[in-house]
Amino acid sequence: MLKKLKQIVLYPFNFIKGKLSKSTSSIDSIKPGQGAVIEIDGRKTAVYKNADGSVLKLSPTCTHMGCTIEWNSDEGKWTCPCHGASFSKEGKVLGGPAKKDLHKIQREDSLQESN
Repeated sequence: MLKKLKQIVLYPFNFIKGKLSKSTSSIDSIKPGQGAVIEIDGRKTAVYKNADGSVLKLSPTCTHMGCTIEWNSDEGKWTCPCHGASFSKEGKVLGGPAKKDLHKIQREDSLQESN
């Protein structure tokens, strides 16, 4: 119950923090087996780097209520700081209130999201 209350109280703060934060990281700075939310062409993008160096780009917006997800390196998954939703490195819902997977960014040169 205390965790849920904390999430409710901190939701506006975490929502705004995620939208306003700026990343100084780049794809090159992400180590294989890790992820990060970075800016590409001025837009936030969740990037996971596979062991072979290939990258997977996802929308960083949680499908539950729109907060910006974060990479949890201890657990090897994306998590939402607002309500605890979790997603696999590929963006599949693992748990929490989110019901839809994260949107994949299909083309290497575009940040258009797939539906």
